[in-house]
Amino acid sequence: MLAGELSRQGHTIATGGAKGVDHAAMHTTEPGRLEVYLPWENFNHEIIPKHARRIVYNVFEHPLWAESVAKYHPTPGNLSSVIQKLHARNYGVVEGCALVIALPTAENSGGTGQGIRIARELKIPLIQMSAKVAALNEPAALLRLAEETLGACALHG
Repeated sequence: MLAGELSRQGHTIATGGAKGVDHAAMHTTEPGRLEVYLPWENFNHEIIPKHARRIVYNVFEHPLWAESVAKYHPTPGNLSSVIQKLHARNYGVVEGCALVIALPTAENSGGTGQGIRIARELKIPLIQMSAKVAALNEPAALLRLAEETLGACALHG
């Protein structure tokens, strides 16, 4: 898996701790190379590896995360406080990255869509993969694409 290969090369992987792609990435990432940004303390705790560095959203400690929901979400007024926290943590995931690799829905909706909007606004290089490309599970090809996108830069941290 791509996250595992990138972490073996010394890159830190940041995720939002969701089930699906985040879950797969978390479990292939090398110890000491995983940061998981959580909307609240026990979010998906059963799938997050013990070696992960956990960063839990706190409106007082992370004011930019909260502001990002109103700034980047297309309908922030329609979101419950729980959904706002889920979207706020995406700013934490993306803000320190040198590259964002995303596997969005066709509509760029949900948390991944929010992360994509944040990456674009912050001018962070972005690779959007389709499910078809991701299913190929060819980390070497994706790694080359990541390296070409960044040059010799580190992905995060």
